[in-house]
Amino acid sequence: MLLILKLVGPIGFMLLDIPPSSLLAFGFVPTGADKGIEMEVEVDRKVSAEDIPELYQHLRDVFDEVEADKLPHHTEHDLYLELMEDSRPPQGPLYLKGPKEMAELRKYLDENLAKGFILS
Repeated sequence: MLLILKLVGPIGFMLLDIPPSSLLAFGFVPTGADKGIEMEVEVDRKVSAEDIPELYQHLRDVFDEVEADKLPHHTEHDLYLELMEDSRPPQGPLYLKGPKEMAELRKYLDENLAKGFILS
């Protein structure tokens, strides 16, 4: 994944939601208050065996992003929720969400709708 960031000094970098350990390289260039810097940052989201504690090494396949994007095979334990006819869930948010949280929720819903993990 390649991110192109425009930051104004180190404060902008501190506000990112990216853990510094997931960045391959980064740096700061002194700039004026009105100027930003553009940089490309490559984020590697793959988990290596060294990143997983020894206690959980037997669960390595759980951390594989490719496998995480697949649904498990059907079994006799599959669940299906049958809704009552003409019933609707109550409307309204569970709690107030900020713009960043709403954008992340929308992204999650769009990705999982596209994969077929959830149905609309």
